[in-house]
Amino acid sequence: MRLPKSSLRTYAECINQIHNPGSAHADSNRSQTRRTRHQKLVAKYGKRLVSVRYRYDPQAHKRYKTVELIIAEEDWQPPAPIIREDKPKPERPSTPIVPVRIHYTEKDLQRQIKAIGGSWDAGKKLWFAPEEYVKRIGLTKRIVR
Repeated sequence: MRLPKSSLRTYAECINQIHNPGSAHADSNRSQTRRTRHQKLVAKYGKRLVSVRYRYDPQAHKRYKTVELIIAEEDWQPPAPIIREDKPKPERPSTPIVPVRIHYTEKDLQRQIKAIGGSWDAGKKLWFAPEEYVKRIGLTKRIVR
């Protein structure tokens, strides 16, 4: 799909819109200076001018002025979107999910329960994890029955 010409604005058009004689920007000295500097670039490059940037090098005490120009224009069609198949979810054990009581100060146990796929239920103030894995890491006594 090609963009309509009205949506493609050149730097010159933007500068002219911002710095028209009746605008508030035209009153300040800084805007006048910038307007004058940029008008020279607009006069030099015309509608090919896209942007003007300044780069500063504090070690060399230099300011570099750079311009971005349009050097070619051609029709273009965006590529078709890539449709990715959903990745299969990792297999969860067929064992039931059980509630496990872990105190809020037991950070190491919390990390272990998270590592086996456990999740925190703030309403019940319990961790829930697959029973098989809870038994493997030695937390069988903490299962809430």
